[in-house]
Amino acid sequence: MGNMSRATADGQPRKSKPTISGDRARLAKLKAAKEDAETRKQWAFDHQAEIYAERDLLVAVLARQWPSHIMRHEHSPASHRAVVCIHSPFGQLTWSVPNDTLESLYRGFCEWGENDYRRDPCKTAEKRARLETYAETTACVFPPDATPLSK
Repeated sequence: MGNMSRATADGQPRKSKPTISGDRARLAKLKAAKEDAETRKQWAFDHQAEIYAERDLLVAVLARQWPSHIMRHEHSPASHRAVVCIHSPFGQLTWSVPNDTLESLYRGFCEWGENDYRRDPCKTAEKRARLETYAETTACVFPPDATPLSK
């Protein structure tokens, strides 16, 4: 008998009406999710300089693995006209880097002239695919007492 009051005349279950307390709970969850997203966004903004400094250092390390050069690119922002072009076995890899890193990270690198467009005009997705190929096909070197992660 109790179930009859929950069904419509054609026997379908009645849809429950939203309650104010349910709406408040959903609203609280949405507010919490928004605050969490804003917190993560603020963290990234606050640490952007550190993140890019680490990226620039990793590009400099990678540039020492294969023949590489620096070129100037007139269409890049004025502060990032330097482009590191790495000639890897998997294809060219290029990154714009801040001009002020040239002395500290790229001292001794060959610089090819202004607007010398020898770099491969690959898109970010192609560069990522080349890096993934490198990561997947390069043997790992382990310390003697290390245990490799299982696949």
